[in-house]
Amino acid sequence: MNTKDKKKWITVPVIAFMLLWALPSSAQQIAVKTNVVSDLGLVPNIGAELTVGEKTSLEFGLTGVIADPWGLDFDLTMGSFQYRYWIPQRALTQLFVGAGIKAGSYRYSNSSTLFEGDFAAAELVGGWAWPIAKRWNLEVSYGFGLVMRHQYEIEHEAAATVSPSMKYDIATTTLGVSFVYIIK
Repeated sequence: MNTKDKKKWITVPVIAFMLLWALPSSAQQIAVKTNVVSDLGLVPNIGAELTVGEKTSLEFGLTGVIADPWGLDFDLTMGSFQYRYWIPQRALTQLFVGAGIKAGSYRYSNSSTLFEGDFAAAELVGGWAWPIAKRWNLEVSYGFGLVMRHQYEIEHEAAATVSPSMKYDIATTTLGVSFVYIIK
């Protein structure tokens, strides 16, 4: 995937976040977060969550690998969006359920084959947030859903591209242990 396409995947969530930030608000909470599970896997990520009601919030996330983690030929860019409903209290505390979408592109090469493609996912997600200090939460989350992949496979030896394939899977889409800092 070329640089222009990668910028497109990152630009859309950033613009959506900026538009929501500009909405008129009264006592909105804004939080930034990072998923430690991804960070430990050398897949950096950043997210933001914005309360939009007493018990509802919107989460946006960006994930990307531009170097070769673990010495592998691996590249990933992804944007995500979730709508969350918090039970039984206000947003950003205790139990939540929600729905979300993710989209991105990937490139992975092993000793014989290069895999390159795009993906999109629709997911159901749930989790729990614990306050651990003033303005700090620890959040765990799990999501699953339908993942659609459009993928090319290129054999290194033959240098021939296998025709693109479209694959659909039900899979885990979110696995998170996140540190959350509540800005206001």
